[in-house]
Parts: sequence; structure tokens; C-alpha cells
Amino acid sequence: MRSAILAFAAGVLFLQTHASPPAVYLWLPLAVVCCLPALRWRTWPWRALALIGCCLLGFCWAGWRADLRLADELGADWEGRDVQVIGSIAGLPQDFDRGTRFEFAVERVLTATAVVPTRIQLAWYHGKQALPAVAPGQRWQLTVRLKRPHGGANPGGFDYEVWLLERGIRATGYVRPGPADKLADFVWRPGHIVELMRSAVRRHFLAALPPGRWPWIGILTALAVGDQKAVEGDLWTVFNRTGTTHLMSISGLHVTMVAGLLGWLVSALWRRVPALALRWPAQRAGLLAAALGAFAYALLAGFGVPAQRTLYMLLVAVAAMLQTTLLCANR
Repeated sequence: MRSAILAFAAGVLFLQTHASPPAVYLWLPLAVVCCLPALRWRTWPWRALALIGCCLLGFCWAGWRADLRLADELGADWEGRDVQVIGSIAGLPQDFDRGTRFEFAVERVLTATAVVPTRIQLAWYHGKQALPAVAPGQRWQLTVRLKRPHGGANPGGFDYEVWLLERGIRATGYVRPGPADKLADFVWRPGHIVELMRSAVRRHFLAALPPGRWPWIGILTALAVGDQKAVEGDLWTVFNRTGTTHLMSISGLHVTMVAGLLGWLVSALWRRVPALALRWPAQRAGLLAAALGAFAYALLAGFGVPAQRTLYMLLVAVAAMLQTTLLCANR
């Protein structure tokens, strides 16, 4: 099993060396054919062939996922043209000097024949009138002008296009001046509920600690809800020079620390209540609390790729430890 998992991962890694997704429908039958003999014969030549099949399966799976993501793109003929769309605000709005920026989940395209991705990033600039208050979950009808993702190609620098692709954003643009109608105050979806909670936490931080008096408010906000853009530019310079930039990115350190603290607290309190300790072991209660705490914190932090990776590995560790406690209890 471990060899098959490693072979599958190698196939996924091999796809990253390709400039474009492969023709999955050509490789998938070959992968299946390689894996089938191992169901009947367990000898080494057939197992080696099955590992090749697992590698091809990983290659095909990654290619299929890449093809799905890349197919959701802005039509080349619609770059720089006005398009009317209906959708909801799907992320934390980020205020800047000239307006606000947010992720927008497109639900419907009103402009005939226009091809628009399902998730875009928009900037709404200040005009002669003040901008309306925007919040996660609101549904708007907007006129936007879009372009395909573009970023610098500096070696070792930040890859803006990859960052957008990771977040599922397949076009960027801005809201055109003119009528903009808010169709609903909130659209009830799981992702919108999480973003609304993140917005509420950030709002409470800003209300309790005014930025003028507390210049570190951006760091607290970044660590609480993963809003790295709340950190001021001068502080980023300090972090870059001191090599501590990674501490502002919610990843393994933060998720594991929250899970460990919550698990220890629940376990310590659990064993001090005899009725609970006799009903269920405190160690298992602490493990489940750690898993739930890690999941809640990963959601609150935006559920980025580093947080997801940590959460999944932590869940595997929790499952293994729970299995160990069950085996010890049954002996």
C-alpha cells in the first residue's frame, strides 16, 4: 500500500514538469491495464507493473484536475470589455487607498455570449460617490471589466499567477462606474458563513484596538483570521530582514499549536470530572477536541493550502492515536 501511494504521488509530481495538461483519456486505459494483473497475481513482476499503473493513475488524476481548473477561463474576446454579472462576495474585502478589493463568485452572466470564470477578483474604486458597504455573502449585480491573470516572471520572486490559480481565481478586473444593485444581504452557503465569521472577528479587532493607537493590530488580525494584507508594509520589511515572514502565514506551526493547546485543556478538564472520565477516556476526548479545534482554526484562517496540509496530517495522526488507545483498551 505504501509503495502504491508513493507511486501515485510520483505521478502527480511528474505532471508538474509539463507545460500543459496531458491527454488523460489516452493514458488512463494504460494505467488501468497495468493495475489489473496485480489483482490476480502477487508476484514481483506484476507488482512492479502495478506500481507503474499507480504512477500513471496519479499522472492522470493530476492532469484531470489541472484541465478542470484551466478550462474555467475568461474568453480571449472578452478581455477589456464590459460584462454584466450576478454573483456573491466570496472572501474578505480588502480596503486600500483608492477603494476595496474582493473575490467574487459569479452565479450568472447577463451579457449574451460572454464567457466568464466562476471565480474572479475585483477592485471597486472610489469615484465621485462613496462606495457602498460590501461584506462577505452579499449578492450584487455589477458591470465589470476583466483580464486574464498576469504576473511577473522574476526568478525566485512571488508568482502572482500561481497564487491566483491556487485560490481558483481565473480572472481579475474592476467594477465599472455606474449602477450597481445589491440583490441580497446574505446568500446562505457554508463558505459565505465562514467568511462572515472571519469578517466579524476582524471587525471586533479593529473596534477594540484602533489601528492608530495599536500599530500591531494587523499582526493580530493576520494570526487570527489569516488576513495577511492587514499587516502594514513597513512591518513586512522588518519581517523580511529578520527572516520571520513565514510566521505571518497560517501553517503547521499555528494550527498544531492551537490543536495542542485545546486538546491539552479539554483532556485536563475532562479527567477532573469523574462522571466524564468513567464514561469516556480523557485522552480520546482531548484528541477529538484537538482535531475539531484544528479544523475550526483552519476554516477561520481562510483554509489555505498550508493550513489544509497541516489539518489533514494532524487528522491522520489523531486517527492513529485513537486506534492505538482502542487497541490498548481491548487488551
